[in-house]
Amino acid sequence: KLSAHKAILAYHSSVLAAMLQIPMKESKENEMTIEDIDYSTMETVLKIIYTGETEDLNDIEVALKVLKAGEKYQMPIVKAASERKLLFVIKDDNVLRLLDEADRHNASSLCHTCVEYIMARGDEVLPRAELKKIAVEKHCVMAAV
Repeated sequence: KLSAHKAILAYHSSVLAAMLQIPMKESKENEMTIEDIDYSTMETVLKIIYTGETEDLNDIEVALKVLKAGEKYQMPIVKAASERKLLFVIKDDNVLRLLDEADRHNASSLCHTCVEYIMARGDEVLPRAELKKIAVEKHCVMAAV
């Protein structure tokens, strides 16, 4: 069980603000259950919100989970923090996965940087024909190209 101030949550998340303000179980009981975010991810989210501490995001898997939470619960500060960390870990072996996650979670800076990386590295990462195919499938790539 994690504790947080309702006002802080509402300030940082329009989704959580709505859950806490309208007459729902969460607003009446001063407690909410968030089942789609694991404990450690939510702990990291709260750490970012309360202190600005982002050291946990040095782990790519943690950063991706936090990015997802930031998008789903409309937490711009949390989403931006994870996106910034991910910008610095792009490599040949993860760029396509990061591009996919960027597209899925509307992380435009990450998407743009992944596309630039792929274009700079050329066929070593992805043949141009494949990039065109991805551009059709992924909204963020079309915006970045």
